[in-house]
Amino acid sequence: MRKFLLIGAVALASFINAQTTVFSADFESAAGWGVIDRDGDGQQFGIFNLTTPLNGFPIGKSAGSRSWSSALGALTPDNLLLSPDIVLPNTGTLKLSLLVGATDVNFYEEHYAVYALPTGTVFTGTETALIEETLTSATAKTVTVDLTGYAGQTVKLFFRHFNCTDQNTFLFDDVLVTQTIGMGTANNSTKASVSLYPNPTSDFLNFSGKVTSVQIFDASGRTVSSSKVSNNQVNVTNLEKGVYIVKFETENGTQTEKFIKK
Repeated sequence: MRKFLLIGAVALASFINAQTTVFSADFESAAGWGVIDRDGDGQQFGIFNLTTPLNGFPIGKSAGSRSWSSALGALTPDNLLLSPDIVLPNTGTLKLSLLVGATDVNFYEEHYAVYALPTGTVFTGTETALIEETLTSATAKTVTVDLTGYAGQTVKLFFRHFNCTDQNTFLFDDVLVTQTIGMGTANNSTKASVSLYPNPTSDFLNFSGKVTSVQIFDASGRTVSSSKVSNNQVNVTNLEKGVYIVKFETENGTQTEKFIKK
């Protein structure tokens, strides 16, 4: 008799992350922001209203600081722009991203740094920056740095333009702080797991096994529903049409799956 060796399929698992916006600013409003003119030359960060796209910056308002002006000539800035207080969550991975660039394609060697300091801290200039660099091009680029080390704190972001002269104008925009939380593994193995049905659904989402509690997240990672489960089903009638992630507790632990609300 010929024997067949049955090779078990390896479980295909994908780690699903939920991302939440903690803070964002595009400078269409500068409410809550502050400025410090550290070099005392009367020049400081301001809001520049771009009426046409410029070196990768879109039409609209961006924050900026000059190292040269047509009226005064070469400047040696040491200017700070301070964010409003930002309350950072104490869990997950925290990231800060922003768009940086310059106005002049020939004079772009603007030097800048970004700091995160607990609210109430007096800036001295000796702090360790999250990022510090001299631009190598006027073209706008997105830079991203990690803020996880500040989890659970209330901080201000300090944007500094300094250590440069006789260039033109440093610009930045689209400040974004995000929190990313790994919500678990969507497990498609043959090991006992709970399935969802019907999927897509327009009203009720049913579970094939015992489920005690459910959290539902939209595509951006925002929690849209959190509840106990009755009769192994949850009512999703009030959700907008779209793709959602549902995280639920089963007898075997936490499980995460995607479903479609139609």
